[in-house]
Amino acid sequence: MTDAMVFLRGALAAFGLTWITAALAAHQMWIRLVGGAFLLMLGVRTLLSRPAESAARASGAGPGSAVFLVAGVVLGSAAWWLVLSGLVARLRSRFDVRGLAWVNRVSGVLITGFGVLAVLSALGGAATGARVQ
Repeated sequence: MTDAMVFLRGALAAFGLTWITAALAAHQMWIRLVGGAFLLMLGVRTLLSRPAESAARASGAGPGSAVFLVAGVVLGSAAWWLVLSGLVARLRSRFDVRGLAWVNRVSGVLITGFGVLAVLSALGGAATGARVQ
């Protein structure tokens, strides 16, 4: 590959990232509104959901699929997921349906709160005419 081709590919990549960044910044209010509305919907659904009586069965999942999962995810994210799922597996037997309902309520309130903050953040920037950063 010639130096000109390397330069051209690098320039296209840089301008492409610049364009994506500018587009995201220009539409940040709408992204926050849609994201906040989604969090509100998710929070309310979680808050009102009834916990399952028993754990769902995984079909066709074996040790190989866990290897592919870890291989496909960034190491830090995979480690965090494994820690959380290990804690849930250890604590699952201590929660009955009533306890899981409280977990849903607390999670729903937190998710709904984040949705409200996202929407208010977007509307606050739009109301003052300030660019939301």
